[in-house]
Amino acid sequence: MSDRKRPVDQIGQRAAQSDVCLIVEGCYPYVPGGVSSWVDWLIRSQPRTTFSIVSLWPKPMGLKSRYDAPDNVVSFDSLFIQQFGAPPRRRSMSPAAVSALGEALTELMTQGGREQLSIVMRQLASIGRGAALEELFNSPAAWSIVQDMYRREMPNGSFLDYFWAWRALLSGLFAVLKHPLPKAKVYHTISTGYAGMLAARASLETGRPSILTEHGIYTNERRIELLMADWVADTIDKGHALDDPRFDLRDMWVRAFEAYARTCYEAASDVVTLYRDNQGPQRNLGAREEQLAVIANGIDIKRFSHLAVAGPDVPPTIALIGRVVPIKDVKTFIEAAHLLAPRVPNLRAWIVGPTEEDAGYYAECKALVEA
Repeated sequence: MSDRKRPVDQIGQRAAQSDVCLIVEGCYPYVPGGVSSWVDWLIRSQPRTTFSIVSLWPKPMGLKSRYDAPDNVVSFDSLFIQQFGAPPRRRSMSPAAVSALGEALTELMTQGGREQLSIVMRQLASIGRGAALEELFNSPAAWSIVQDMYRREMPNGSFLDYFWAWRALLSGLFAVLKHPLPKAKVYHTISTGYAGMLAARASLETGRPSILTEHGIYTNERRIELLMADWVADTIDKGHALDDPRFDLRDMWVRAFEAYARTCYEAASDVVTLYRDNQGPQRNLGAREEQLAVIANGIDIKRFSHLAVAGPDVPPTIALIGRVVPIKDVKTFIEAAHLLAPRVPNLRAWIVGPTEEDAGYYAECKALVEA
């Protein structure tokens, strides 16, 4: 294999088809970490297998590729899920067709499932995918659909907040349904979410198998982020009640990601995770027993066998090893270290990991340490 250094995102399209299309979201090749390192290892450990890569991001971030591509990476493409919704081309599309497509998309967003995605794709094929989605997104029918959904699901909340959340969710889904698919023998996604929806669509559209390797449960991670997020408005005051049945914006986002996960699980031929406890949430969202497998993310402990065991004179040390981002909850580690310090003399607390992904959060963590 060549020793040339080529940033992954400068590969472009170098082959008509690859053996494997890897679909990644919010990580490789721009953000170093466990998943990105695993993707890089997967590619390099199979030099005779060719890979194409589709990398999903909210929008262009101006990030620099942190990984060089070996020769078996034959194409790279970015999919920006927030870059959808440009004014449509004017074309003839019956109100009935727009309404039917809107209802099918609503079912896909709220319930999910392989068959529901198949229905949407058949409707799009009959009327032209790209223009149909753009027309629906900007049509009077869409306005009627969002009003109906609001009255049915969140009548006690803010319609303005509901409208923009609905539009954001569907724009991401539309971007996935419209994006050109690389040709490959198998489609391998590293999460559910929008990446999983693209893999499910690829499997249905091409007849090729899709595989999911889920390192962390995507729906759980998004649920945590949504609970912590200050950009999601609380449109209903539920007080301290944990069993309030009223539907709010956070519920809407979580339900959509659960629907997308259900679609991905049902479409995948194999659903792999790192440890058995992850399989419970996968089963709950539709993964079948015969799909499930565990491949542990093993560590070669022999690499560290030469390291000396710390002696009694070494200060007690605790470490958080991971990216400095909200999902890792670094602030709680800092607070815990602060509470522990008076009880453990000479305590050292280390945070080891990249900091550039979320500069604002990194600054907040530094300020908390210095406070």
